[in-house]
Formats: sequence, C-alpha cells, structure tokens
Amino acid sequence: MAIVPTAFIKKQIPPSSGGEEKIITWNKNLYWGQENNVQTTTTWPFKNEDGDLFSPINGENTYDTTREAGNSLAYYGWYLNGGELGNGDSINLSTYHQADPWYVGTNGLQLRLDFEADWDTSDERELDTPSEVLRQYYNQFIQSGYALGTFNLNSSSTLTVKVSGLGEMWQANYYDLMDLSVNSTVLCSGASPGNNGSYFGLDEEGDGRIDVRQVKLYAAGSNTVVNSQVRASQAQWVNQDNRINYTTIGGIGTFTQSLNAGSHNIKINLSTVDSLYHSGAFYGFTFSFS
Repeated sequence: MAIVPTAFIKKQIPPSSGGEEKIITWNKNLYWGQENNVQTTTTWPFKNEDGDLFSPINGENTYDTTREAGNSLAYYGWYLNGGELGNGDSINLSTYHQADPWYVGTNGLQLRLDFEADWDTSDERELDTPSEVLRQYYNQFIQSGYALGTFNLNSSSTLTVKVSGLGEMWQANYYDLMDLSVNSTVLCSGASPGNNGSYFGLDEEGDGRIDVRQVKLYAAGSNTVVNSQVRASQAQWVNQDNRINYTTIGGIGTFTQSLNAGSHNIKINLSTVDSLYHSGAFYGFTFSFS
C-alpha cells in the first residue's frame, strides 16, 4: 500500500536539499481508554473496572457510540488485528483492519494515519448482518493519536508541508480533526468537510452522508479553506483499501515554515472526536526542505 495520497507521488518533486540529507524520526502513538484515563498502550479487548462495558463481544451493555470526546464515558480505542478476548477465545481482524494504522516513508519524509472502518457505517450499509455481530469487527470507539517528529538542520532552511486526506460528510469542521505544530507553534489544521448539501446519490434508502470527502485544511490563525473538498470517483463509495486514490491535486494544502540551524520538532494531533462515519478517512503528509 502506498504511503501518501497518489496525487503526491505523481505530481510532486521534492526540492533540492542542498546536499544535506534530511531525516525526520517519528514517535507514533495511539490512544486507548476511557475519557479520564486515556493511555498510549492497548486496552484490547476494551474491558475496564466495570467489566465488559466497552467490549465489542458484549451484546447487552453495548457502548453508546454517540458519545464524543469530553464525555466522561467516551472511549478511545483501535481494533487493529484483534487478538485474545480473555475468555479463551480470540478474534482475527487482519482482513478488516491494519496491525499498525501509521505509515512512514523513506527518511520519515512521508507520514500517514488511516482511521479504521467504523461500526455505525457498517451497520447502515451491511443490512443483512446483525448489528451485534458487526460491532465485533468494526471500530465502535473514538480513534485518536499523535505523532512527534524530530530532526536537525545544519543550516537555515524552509520546511514545506503538504497535507491531504479524507473526512466524514456528516458535519463540517467538527470531526476528523488534525493540527500540526512546528516547534510548538501551530502551522496548519484540518477538519471534516461536511457534505455541502450533496448526498452523492450513493444511498437512496438512507442518509447518504456516511461516506467521506476531502478534508478542509487551514493555515494557522485563518478561517479560509485552502483546498478543494471535491474528491475523485464520487460515484462510488470510498474503498478503505485504496483510499488514497480518492484524493486530488486540488485537495492538497501546502504550508511553509522558515527554520534556523539546529534541532526541531513536528507534532501532529489527530482525532475522529466521535466514533461515527469515519470509514475510509485518513490524513497524509509529505515534508521537504529547501
């Protein structure tokens, strides 16, 4: 699977680095746990002090997926490839989700986070499969994490960051959030695109807004969207296995930062904010120096 949106690969040629090889080293983290006790190590199979409240296998006390970040009962988690359930059984989710949703390119100059297919989307689309079965395979939680990149410069340079991604159509600017900071100062941010009044005509029986479009991208301190939300192949549902093919050149946001010689860092925070309608969503980044 490619690292960054196809549009990046086909159209962009990184500027010359002036003979100095630039390397960004990434520390990647995912969040698990209840709102006030979030951690960066897995809690699979999502049990807590109350027992099976958050377990995808429990068919009685099912998790309320409308809880958003900030709610005391909101839960953060990633299904990844599944595993032991703690009762002697196990579940293999390798055909549904990735073992690691992060991708890092050569020298750390490309980075991507893919959100997992969610339970609510599957529940609305796979009408022939019982809901309690689907929740065992599709993520029912808030998906969130961050990446911290560090690098050194031998001389002053301009960092160029190109961003692209897909986000939910349900509501604009509130979900599928991203912010990217350089040396603790925000450079750019991203958010869900909403549906702009269009239902794509993909779901005549239902809502139609459970698919994704290109995320809205903003420069720090600005309310002006810098990119297009119209994605490729609008007549079909986004396939999460090749989600990057639905981005376009127009969907890329470009941001720059002048840097002096020395040590620097980049921090990227990402969150779905809630657990609904994120199937196929992602953020991708490329970094270059000139």
